[in-house]
Amino acid sequence: MGDGQTFEACGDHGARRDRGRSGAAVVEVERLEPRELWSAVVPNDTAYAQQWNLKGVNAPAAWAKGTGSAAVLVGHVDTGIDYTHPDLYKNVWINQAEIPPALKGKLKDTDGDKRISFWDLNATANKGRVADGNKNGYIDGGDLLAKWKPDGTGGWADGINGKNNPNDKYVDDIVGWDFANNDNNPIDPDGHGTHTAGVIAAEGNNKRGVAGVVWKASLVALKVFGDSPTDGATLTAIAAAIRYAADVGARVANNSYSNGGGSVGDPIYNAVKYANGKGMLTVFAAGNDTADNDRSWLASYPASFDLPNIISVAATDKSGDLAAYTNYGRKSVDIAAPGTSVYSTWRGGTYRTDTGTSMATPHVTGTIALMLSLNPKLTAAQLKSRLLAGADQTAKLVGSSTTGGILNVANAVNGLAGKRVATAAR
Repeated sequence: MGDGQTFEACGDHGARRDRGRSGAAVVEVERLEPRELWSAVVPNDTAYAQQWNLKGVNAPAAWAKGTGSAAVLVGHVDTGIDYTHPDLYKNVWINQAEIPPALKGKLKDTDGDKRISFWDLNATANKGRVADGNKNGYIDGGDLLAKWKPDGTGGWADGINGKNNPNDKYVDDIVGWDFANNDNNPIDPDGHGTHTAGVIAAEGNNKRGVAGVVWKASLVALKVFGDSPTDGATLTAIAAAIRYAADVGARVANNSYSNGGGSVGDPIYNAVKYANGKGMLTVFAAGNDTADNDRSWLASYPASFDLPNIISVAATDKSGDLAAYTNYGRKSVDIAAPGTSVYSTWRGGTYRTDTGTSMATPHVTGTIALMLSLNPKLTAAQLKSRLLAGADQTAKLVGSSTTGGILNVANAVNGLAGKRVATAAR
């Protein structure tokens, strides 16, 4: 497939940002420890009652173990992120190499995770260190992307390459990069990326909006789609974004997009293979064409590539059935997650419901981020194995994936390090 062929997003609102993985063998999964019963944690987010999807994957029980860490970097390859969204701004990544020298040593790591995050910048200990340029009452990505001023009234964009890695060619990549327009502003003009970002890591228990699968993380905003709702994404842009995520240290990357063709050795295949060498998992949507991804002439890509660091995700509806639109595959799809009528964040600080395997995929990505917050030493292979071993197998999903089951977040984090909690029957 040539670089002129574009990818589309798979949400219900008009764009399609998903697809699949080819001919992969059934994975071997490790045996988990005897499963514990934990008290469910119910967050106070005002729209939590609408989030049937989180209850459907047993997230409330997992939150009794932990709720995340800003030290966990999550690549987010999509239409961008509304990094000023009141339910997301704290969980947007900050490139440590782009912190102005004048501020290094002055900013306080308030949560002790050995990095400066928006959680830190909005803490009392750092009040006044960064200007609230957009005057919304908190420090967010928009404030940091403003032009640097020596008097401290501007942002951090100083036109100097922070050299985050030896091959860094991205100047002022403070919160990520826009690979469609080749600039440092990965804002989301579409909404799709903000929605998937919220499923992964909307701030939980903040008396606002929704909760993510993980409540605290660092989302590396990687925009690969153009600014128009009809714009696709090129192989070159996607491949560069995946490599970028791996280079900055993301351990998992969310990819809610698809295309009808792929080949071994194409740019995205090579990028995912490169990410495997860096220890990064790539979670891909299986696609929205009601197709069997095991049949090569119908398979959806990149999810259908036979690479060990890919997790391909199908979608379920509110009844736990395989969604009518989702792709499936006994050998090439790994697991299912809720994808129908998922309520999450949207551009402009708003919220809305969307449907597609695009929405199912970030449930898995958020779960991996939560696992890493509890045990950052887990390898990509261990993370994938544990997550798939914890799937809840149901008769409705038999034959649809390698696991024949739906994601269970509590099972995935079972046995990982975390705070002790009282046990209780669910």
